Amino acid sequence: MVIMSAFRNDDGSFNFVFWDRTFSSTLFIEDPGRLFNKYILNPKVAWNEWFSKDEVLGETWYIIEGVDHGIILNSIIIAVFTTIISLIIGISLALFMAKRDFRGKQLVSMLILIPLIIPPFVGGMGFWQMFGQTGLINTEILMPYFGVRFIIKGLAAIIFVEAFHYYTLVYLNVYSSLSNIDPSLEEQAKNMGAKGFTLMRTVTLPLAMPGIAAGGILTFILAIEDLGTPIVFAARGDNQAKKTMTYYIFSNLTNTNPNSVNIVPPITAVISSILLFIAILGFIFIRKYVSMRSYSMLGKGRAGKVSRPRPSRLEYFIFYPTFLIIFLLSVISHIGVLYLAFNTTTTFPPDWGSENFDYVFSSTHDVVPFIINTIQYSLISLVVVLIFGTMAAYAISRVEFKGKALFDTLITIPIAIPGVVVGLGYIVLFSDSFNYNVMAWFGVESDFRFTFDPFIYPVLLLIASYAVRKFPFAVRSIFAGLQQTSVALEEASYNLGASRSKTIKSITLPLISLNIAAGGLIALVYTLAEVSTTLIIVFQAKYGTITWTMGTQQTSRLGVFAALGVLLMAVQIISLVISNLLLKNRTEAMTGI
Repeated sequence: MVIMSAFRNDDGSFNFVFWDRTFSSTLFIEDPGRLFNKYILNPKVAWNEWFSKDEVLGETWYIIEGVDHGIILNSIIIAVFTTIISLIIGISLALFMAKRDFRGKQLVSMLILIPLIIPPFVGGMGFWQMFGQTGLINTEILMPYFGVRFIIKGLAAIIFVEAFHYYTLVYLNVYSSLSNIDPSLEEQAKNMGAKGFTLMRTVTLPLAMPGIAAGGILTFILAIEDLGTPIVFAARGDNQAKKTMTYYIFSNLTNTNPNSVNIVPPITAVISSILLFIAILGFIFIRKYVSMRSYSMLGKGRAGKVSRPRPSRLEYFIFYPTFLIIFLLSVISHIGVLYLAFNTTTTFPPDWGSENFDYVFSSTHDVVPFIINTIQYSLISLVVVLIFGTMAAYAISRVEFKGKALFDTLITIPIAIPGVVVGLGYIVLFSDSFNYNVMAWFGVESDFRFTFDPFIYPVLLLIASYAVRKFPFAVRSIFAGLQQTSVALEEASYNLGASRSKTIKSITLPLISLNIAAGGLIALVYTLAEVSTTLIIVFQAKYGTITWTMGTQQTSRLGVFAALGVLLMAVQIISLVISNLLLKNRTEAMTGI
């Protein structure tokens, strides 16, 4: 429906006029000739635009900002650089963790996962608090002791926040692939003289390519569809943050008219279609490489324990300082948010207290309804996810039918569809739909309406979108449990006269109950933190969620929003720890692919 809106004129006819306007406007794509001249013929000019030095009021400012190349190219640049940085960090950590055995390895493996524990908006808010123009690092460290300010903003700030959040996804996928490689293949290569970098380049990395490709493309998709980070920086006057596809779509919803032939502005629909096309292309790439994983598992079940050497002194010297720097840069946002949440003043030194948390839970303020809405929507969608996720996983694992591969793809594809596109599609499809006040039939006053019209009552659409978009995480977790459950147990039940339904109820479900619980927890974590679909569909505050109020009221009390972010972080920590213990580090369930 969104794609159709991209071709529809105000009179209802169809043509390519809006696509032509999009690709011919420098608002969306900078002139290719200027790009060639800047980056190929005069690269020094491009360098000076990304990295600059200014003298402001007697202060020396070092600024990393990025360059505005148009809304479409900006988003692609953010996604590409985020992916490159994430791949470098994720692959390096995965190689060392998978191939070396050292003291403190268990602690390091837990610390690597900390960047996963960061709800929407929190990364941007924490980063701004630490590295912004008036951030703590500039005002309390660099200026007093060195007389300079180091400012990261614009595209560079978004890339920084996303890269040091998403590299963990690359690490998880690559580490999983490295762990599944048959050790005898590397041993044979060593016997033939390959070692060090040659062994890694010619044997190890090619065998780990499925995990590298999956982690890289997943990072690219998540980076290009990220809405929370641009909103945070845009609310603080960063104009480059407004020049991304997701922010453009979000900000243009103020022009949405439910009575118009084009409910969604056509140019907005064009940008959404481009975003969808890029994400789907990435998803297809993932599926191609993930399907190749089996060739690297030939050694599964071999006897004996794989020998991993201890690092040399040089490797220790390189790894620990490097990891410490990566870790500190990864948690800088967490530190910033904790500082905002527990600090009751806007000056330094801080005045620690629980005032922001008291405000959140106070009945005299309007925050509690958003918390209640979030919990209600998430729990209802969780029930839907677990019921249909269990059915889908069972069908994939235990039933043979035509189109099974297509069915598996359709189950996973919601991960690749950007939330803003899902939201716009719902608006186009369900606006001005049926509208029934069901409770009035029974003489009960209630806001509940049986309608999918987001302008009237968006709750049903929200629950549906949460269930559909988080469905793959539960399916992968439950499917993993079914893979580890022998079919012979179910066959024995059939031989004793039990029906399929009784066997599933008495044998299968109890055996995979931990996987169902873990999959539910993962889906719940992502649902509680859902941003893009919520911001697109909800037009009335009374139906808003925690992320909705954080996204639409960024100029209000930052300490309160930081407190909400800390609460979401606490929920994520508890859920991820439990699911990690239950699933024993099953990467597929954590990433959904």
